[in-house]
Amino acid sequence: RSSQILELVEKPHGRKKPHRCLECRKGFRWSFKLRNHQNIHTGNWRYQCGECEK
Repeated sequence: RSSQILELVEKPHGRKKPHRCLECRKGFRWSFKLRNHQNIHTGNWRYQCGECEK
């Protein structure tokens, strides 16, 4: 989880996003959402389509 840092980002509606992607700086409210998002950068997908292999 070295690509996670805890950083509070204040949004206009008051919700904080403490989990931030170090690759693209996108913030997430939940750590599992960050882990799922990081697959975009690593290419490690849990599931694979039987037709297109993605």
